[in-house]
Amino acid sequence: MGGIITPHVHVDTSGALLFFFGGPMQYNRNWQDNGICYVLEKKPEAFVATPRKVESSALLGHILQAQRDNCPSQRPWENKYMRLAREEKNQKGCLIFLGLT
Repeated sequence: MGGIITPHVHVDTSGALLFFFGGPMQYNRNWQDNGICYVLEKKPEAFVATPRKVESSALLGHILQAQRDNCPSQRPWENKYMRLAREEKNQKGCLIFLGLT
């Protein structure tokens, strides 16, 4: 079971394929939704963490509803999922950043 992990939501991804989509958010087109569609089409069991609001109606059903934190800052959530996506011992995954201007 995979899906989309949004800010302040915490999901156990132990041993699962995890992608973190980062990069510029403001004033740039939403390339993340296209990338997430591609990943989930090819690997439906994968988890995708994205700090950007999911806008594609095709993806809304993939957003995971789980335990939320009450932290006012999004940074701890981003740090956690970036760390998990790049860990090699328990995790399979990667960080995906695209710099657009």
